[in-house]
Amino acid sequence: METPEKKLNNKTYKIIVAVLALIIIVLTWQLIVTKTTVHTFTIEKEKAQTQNSALQHELDSLLTEHDKIKKEYGNLSGQLSEKDSIILSKADEIQKLIATQADYYKIKRKLEYLRGITQGYVSQIDSLYTVNRALKNENVEIKDKFEKEQVKTTELTKDKENLSEKVSLASTLKAYNIKGVPVRLKSGGKAEIRLFIYVLPALMKKF
Repeated sequence: METPEKKLNNKTYKIIVAVLALIIIVLTWQLIVTKTTVHTFTIEKEKAQTQNSALQHELDSLLTEHDKIKKEYGNLSGQLSEKDSIILSKADEIQKLIATQADYYKIKRKLEYLRGITQGYVSQIDSLYTVNRALKNENVEIKDKFEKEQVKTTELTKDKENLSEKVSLASTLKAYNIKGVPVRLKSGGKAEIRLFIYVLPALMKKF
């Protein structure tokens, strides 16, 4: 038969074992929760990094395309300097949001808005290019017509001068050495005078 002291020791032992078991269970549960939290945090962090990389790539692509358009169209881009400033300002704002790992969907919306602005920029600059090219072609056509008219005017002026010179020369010519030669007609006895006009060969050469 167990003594009261032995019974107390057994009871105390059982209590200690139960407490230790409870502590082990709690620690195990906390360890599992911690591991799950760490794993979730790691996944979320990797996901955020992947999203940020994708956002950064999208922003870089938009800016690269924008710079390409500016270089391609040259001085025409200067006519849209205000819109160009807006694009760069929005891009800088998005860059800061990416750097601070702000809300993905917020950055995504801003990127879509920026894409719309850049597309409008391309459309406007393309329209300017088309208009300028049409004006340039029209100016070339007008210039060609003007040059042709100048050539015609020059030729007409020369023809007029040549004609005036001939008319002036003709007015200075005089008929001389007029000789009358009597000719008898077969049908009658009347005579008519046939005039022969001799003009110096030197004068004739002036024509």
